[in-house]
Amino acid sequence: MSDPSSSEQPERPDVEPNASTTASVADHFSKLIAVVEKLNVTMEGQKTTMEKVESTLIDHGKQFEVLTRDALKSEFETNSSRKDADRIL
Repeated sequence: MSDPSSSEQPERPDVEPNASTTASVADHFSKLIAVVEKLNVTMEGQKTTMEKVESTLIDHGKQFEVLTRDALKSEFETNSSRKDADRIL
């Protein structure tokens, strides 16, 4: 009994592919390539969409900062006006 080493490959019978097997494999491979190409187009579209989303989020963040600053400034002015009015009364 010999101990098979991991480097030994099992013997494969010599099988010649027939024409129908070759055609079937070629057909499946062609379909696989078509699906991969379609997936690639889809992923490129998604990349473009995500870049637009990123740009929109950055713009909205800047607008939110401006609105927050304006609200804080308005609140400060309102509080200052109230203090001035209280001093006058």
